[in-house]
Amino acid sequence: MNEFSKFEVGEKHVFQKKITEADAAHNYGTKKLSNLFATPGLVAMVIEAAVGFIDPKLSEGYISIGNEIGVTHTKPTKVGETVTLEIEVKEIHEKDELLFLTFKAFDEIGEIGNGVHVRTIVNREAFFKRTDERVKQLGI
Repeated sequence: MNEFSKFEVGEKHVFQKKITEADAAHNYGTKKLSNLFATPGLVAMVIEAAVGFIDPKLSEGYISIGNEIGVTHTKPTKVGETVTLEIEVKEIHEKDELLFLTFKAFDEIGEIGNGVHVRTIVNREAFFKRTDERVKQLGI
């Protein structure tokens, strides 16, 4: 079975997370925004949700890796609130081995952000072999 045939355009996944101190903006160089959910935290949440949605469906030895992410973070969320992320499969480009996802993020009041995330499905062993070959160029 083809790995991409395991997904359908329009398929959705919901992921929730309580925002902690580790997700706060002051951990990412924005000291004046302490106790607010950081945009890099939102990016990390999108990646975690996408991996949790895609990878469990894949055959043994396959993983998804991120290619691209675009995030618009529109509203502030305080540490301690819960953020819900809704991910949807928008396009499947089997030839290019890409899954195009869109997402919307909501806190307990309303929408706080949205964007796109592109992932590819790869054979884990082959991917790390290519990675190791690339690193050899550094003499490591």
